Amino acid sequence: MAVAPRRTRSRPYGALLLLALLIGALGWVLYLRVTDQPLRGPFGLFGSAETPTQEADQGATREIPELGDGMVRAYTSARDIPAYTKISRDDLWNKNQAMLTFVDLPEEYVEENGILASLGDITGRVMSRNKRAGYVFTESDFLPKGTRPGIAGGTPPGMRSLRIPVELVRGIIGLNPGDRFDLVAARRLEPGAVVKGPSASKNDPAFVGLYANLANRRGSKARPAPRGPESRVDVIVSGGVVVEAIDTREVPVSSAGLVGGLSTRTKPVQEMVIALAPEEVAPLMAAIRLEDEITCLARSGRPDDPADSVTPGLLPESMRDAQPAVDDRGAATAPTGMPNGYAAGEFTVVETLVGGERALTAVPKGSSDDSR
Repeated sequence: MAVAPRRTRSRPYGALLLLALLIGALGWVLYLRVTDQPLRGPFGLFGSAETPTQEADQGATREIPELGDGMVRAYTSARDIPAYTKISRDDLWNKNQAMLTFVDLPEEYVEENGILASLGDITGRVMSRNKRAGYVFTESDFLPKGTRPGIAGGTPPGMRSLRIPVELVRGIIGLNPGDRFDLVAARRLEPGAVVKGPSASKNDPAFVGLYANLANRRGSKARPAPRGPESRVDVIVSGGVVVEAIDTREVPVSSAGLVGGLSTRTKPVQEMVIALAPEEVAPLMAAIRLEDEITCLARSGRPDDPADSVTPGLLPESMRDAQPAVDDRGAATAPTGMPNGYAAGEFTVVETLVGGERALTAVPKGSSDDSR
């Protein structure tokens, strides 16, 4: 029996290709409609007549209008410019329009407000404050000619700049560049602290106890011990200036572990740059090292504020010596710091041994033997 040859069945590749082209065309038209673009071919074919003109206008420079009579062309900032930045042509250049930014103003207005119209009076100068985009320049916007850019340029003459963490100073948050302030450091003294007088020598005995200060100052020219809480308050900075406001930067921190070994990460730290007198740098650094409570006192920003105003300390030495003490009858007596019924500055020394160390304790002596 003869077997007929098997006939191969043809596949509809042509129909599938036409269906794919139709789906692609519909997808392209839908994309142009969604993106709000004119109908055109996917490869630049069948473009509309307006497309070449629009593409040519994108890179074209804006036509500069003619300057009218009595008008002055003043340059403006093309972007935000931070303080203490040296001005260059890039700060005045508009990349989209490929030209310097400017505004035409009446000549009388320019002269009355001191607006700088010359490009040479602007470029190369250092900004004294932040400048927003689109504003003209005046002489008050710049530091004196020859000033270096950066923090050094923002430091007033004769002062020193210091970058400190804001967490160390209370009340310093909220000050702006140019604001003036004072810093006050408060330190609590322990009742049993050994405090020698300023005129005591190395061979003088050092006492401990409640009356250690009075005993150590006996025979010296120092003022009597202060009444009230044992604390020390000093004005360590007077008339400081904020150079840069609060800035947050990442500080690297390294830690070692038994499993992971040495690892490095970063933590944010808020800092502020301040300027102070050269003789105030060491007291401020000492107060930070001793972990004193440092408080910022903002000064008045009004123009009539006296520049020579001084913040006094806890009590001036002359006022402290002049304040009288009062006894039980209300009569004024000399401020000795001694309890009632005891002679001023008279002590009995008691030697004690604590932990194998020799210490001298001052005990007040009575005014007379009968009173005891």
